[in-house]
Amino acid sequence: MNNYEQISQLGIQLQTKFEVIAAAKTLRFVGGNFSAQGYQGNSFNPWAARKKQRSKDIGRALLVQSGRLRRGWNSRVLRPGEVKIFNDVPYAEIHNNGGTIKQASRSELIQRNRHKETIYYKKGKNAGRMKQMKGQFAKGTTAGKGFTFAEKTITIPRRQMIPTDDSDSPILRAGIERDLKAEMQNLENLINNS
Repeated sequence: MNNYEQISQLGIQLQTKFEVIAAAKTLRFVGGNFSAQGYQGNSFNPWAARKKQRSKDIGRALLVQSGRLRRGWNSRVLRPGEVKIFNDVPYAEIHNNGGTIKQASRSELIQRNRHKETIYYKKGKNAGRMKQMKGQFAKGTTAGKGFTFAEKTITIPRRQMIPTDDSDSPILRAGIERDLKAEMQNLENLINNS
């Protein structure tokens, strides 16, 4: 193999390394933002607290209920030298960028069935425990008056977790550049030792 082919091969290796480094660093950066509960841009911006603190939310991290949003981040190579970081969760974008959701008014022409009485288990390992409680929803629906829900606007605060065009992260960029320079140095050493 001549010098031109060797350099060409090393260029392809460097490009592949860049894609791997950029994707891995960015996904680790997003995970770090979830752990820190804020975004590391030019400075650290903590995420806005919940408006309503329910008892089941005490001690629970922001934006983590099932973990689907946090786990949903992935990467894909679009073309040589270009990596896309994405999340298939439908609410990822509104949480990252913030915004408002307009919920239209609606009516239901049915009533949900409810249990008429409280029933307890009589036998077995659950004896004495409640099976169903009066007022809880039962299976099925019944035609009737139903409910009407008014139109409402929901404001989602910006809880940025990944860089955008208007809010880049110099820390992430510097980390990718540092690792890429180290890889370039390794490849340069390979060429010099050949």
